Amino acid sequence: MKDTVKLILLFISLSILSGSDYVGYGSFVSNSSSARTIALSYANTAWASGLESVYSNSAGLVSMTELRFNAGWSLNTSSFMKDLKYQSLSIGYGRKIYKIPEIYMAIGFGYQGFKVDDIDEYDKFENYQSTFNFSEAAYNFLTAFRIYTLSMGLKWTYYSQNFGSYGYSHSNKENLKSKFFRPTELGMQYRITKKLMIGVIYNKSTRIGLYDITPARLKFGIARKDKSLNYGLDYERLSTDKGRIMTGVEYTKDIYNIPISFRFGGRGNINDDPNGWKIKDSIYLTTGIGIRFNEKNFLKKSFIFNFALNQSTYPNIVTPIV
Repeated sequence: MKDTVKLILLFISLSILSGSDYVGYGSFVSNSSSARTIALSYANTAWASGLESVYSNSAGLVSMTELRFNAGWSLNTSSFMKDLKYQSLSIGYGRKIYKIPEIYMAIGFGYQGFKVDDIDEYDKFENYQSTFNFSEAAYNFLTAFRIYTLSMGLKWTYYSQNFGSYGYSHSNKENLKSKFFRPTELGMQYRITKKLMIGVIYNKSTRIGLYDITPARLKFGIARKDKSLNYGLDYERLSTDKGRIMTGVEYTKDIYNIPISFRFGGRGNINDDPNGWKIKDSIYLTTGIGIRFNEKNFLKKSFIFNFALNQSTYPNIVTPIV
């Protein structure tokens, strides 16, 4: 019976997946992900859990059994985008369904956004016109459930753009309504053994205003997960590219009774771009650390502080772009 339920749910989830012709927008959400996700080079499709799932795989949200809160901030320090500021905020709650064995459910909400100030506008003759600010945001609502070792998640994302003093604002509201508010993301995680897991994410593309669109995305992942050592390997394909490989490892050790996690990762394209962008030019290396302060007598909840660094290796590892 257990296996039958798993196969039926898996078949239903895969039958919902459909291709899309939309291309090319909404990439800012990867920079406003959780610090743990960034440190692992986004290779957590199979093992994302808790509020990290708001930015990764919605199916992992169901691992929560209480109310949780997360906030993050990041800055792009490259020379040509150094004033981009990214923010993230999420809250979620999960629990076992009353009197129904082996069934858990969770709901969550997340915000991702970025802002850039003082953008100079020029006309076609390169004459200065004005200066304006630009901001963009994604508001996510998620729900997830788990039956035995199979977890499923659904996410709805509302995108918005604001052009500051221009007074222009765009969103994907009409696109969501025209598709009868069909979920923008479907996520799945399945535990094969106690330590081995697989995961799948599908994001449909959505139109933002008249001109911008988010790319469709399909992502597969496999992971080994236990208390001290986690490893993930992911393959991601967007409707705008030929795909990339991501990998990440996390090692956790108690130091003076404080659990500290050390994280490393890397990612890169699997094919050279026809426009001349080589595989080696697309490689990023990531690292990070997580420090958990467990519950004490004076502290009713535990707190986790995560830090991450995401570094391009272009044009080379010794002198990367800055």
